[in-house]
Amino acid sequence: MERLKELRKQKGKSQEEVANEVNISRAAYSSYENGTREPSNEVLLKIADYYRVSTDYLLGRTDSPVEVIGLKDVPEDFIAELRDADPTMIYELWNYLQYLNMKKDGTINVDVANK
Repeated sequence: MERLKELRKQKGKSQEEVANEVNISRAAYSSYENGTREPSNEVLLKIADYYRVSTDYLLGRTDSPVEVIGLKDVPEDFIAELRDADPTMIYELWNYLQYLNMKKDGTINVDVANK
């Protein structure tokens, strides 16, 4: 699983820190990162959740960290940019979309004109 080391470095974490977060030993995580062992499906899901990427991305089945499914009427260049984005950018975009949904639903009030 070649991408584990890259993702870990992007987060600025040690193998020990990631292993603790996904509740496995450092030795097990190291063996996944080095490709000498494959994680179980359960561990693979935990690692994907931790890095906020798809399992297909971890397994090298796609170059996109997130799966883009069912996007109709979205410009192809936007989808291309999304596919090329790093996991941090995807996470920031997701947070911004959550903010926009909260704004739309009235969950938060961002009316600065009345202040």
